[in-house]
Amino acid sequence: MRSGDSQIRRRHLAWKVLGESVHGASHSRSGVGNQDAIHWQPGDGPADPTILAISDGHGSAICFRSSTGAELAAISAIRVLTQFTESFTDQSPPQPSLVKRMAEEQLPKSLIIEWRGLVLADCSNHAFTSRELSTVDSHAGAGSAEKLESDPPLAYGATLLVVCITKTYLVCAQLGDGRIVAFSEHGYATQMIPPDERNFAEETTSLCKKEAWQDVQTAFQPVSEASPNLILACTDGYYNSFKEDQGFLKVGGDILQILRSKGLEYVQYNLRQWLVQASRIGSGDDVTVGLLIREPDRYSRRPFFRRLLSP
Repeated sequence: MRSGDSQIRRRHLAWKVLGESVHGASHSRSGVGNQDAIHWQPGDGPADPTILAISDGHGSAICFRSSTGAELAAISAIRVLTQFTESFTDQSPPQPSLVKRMAEEQLPKSLIIEWRGLVLADCSNHAFTSRELSTVDSHAGAGSAEKLESDPPLAYGATLLVVCITKTYLVCAQLGDGRIVAFSEHGYATQMIPPDERNFAEETTSLCKKEAWQDVQTAFQPVSEASPNLILACTDGYYNSFKEDQGFLKVGGDILQILRSKGLEYVQYNLRQWLVQASRIGSGDDVTVGLLIREPDRYSRRPFFRRLLSP
């Protein structure tokens, strides 16, 4: 599913995904394109996973292909998590301890290897031009072009957030800034992966760094009745639009209240405009948000949605 297409797709499992990515207000004014990407994969059967992947391309001069890097990051993460869940299909149900160990030990390397493979293929098909390399040297400092020629993925630098939910377990992975926050039925927030202190100001861990797999953080939990009602994943452009963290962590509870009072379709219809406003009055950065909503059918208000769309 591409960014910008806020859609709801029915599936047998009780999870649905909404997502939007909007061009940052400051980026629009300066002529810089949206460097975020979002993809998701709702399964069509009871055994299929729900997977959400979000990436934020770096804005530095040396990462001049970061928008492509972000797009490839989201695509590759969907592939890797699909393969990850398929590796347990011969177990019914899979052992939680084994899934957790595989998520911690193998998933980080798989995410990096898949992304680098797509990036190197893209670079092979679209080699750096002399003009691009000259521009990098002039904006990122002498010697930058030489760095790119020896390590092409530097041009594609990006972060990554992944959430994967199956019938029996929930796995998250994160590299770089961004947030994955789970909200209980009463709106209590739990950060699935604690913020990395290395992600501060303009600094962040990245897919493009050597040995990047060592910086991937993971989280695992079995799915149960106590599992979250809502999971929100977002790029830093969203939470930086709030004056304080407390305001950001209140968002999930607000969304749950809106779901109960106005319905799922109301959130779908308004999500994009909410994010545009957040960027305009907040960070000015590109803003991307993905929502995974549990038991969505109880939030349906279809007649209201039809009224909204009526002439």
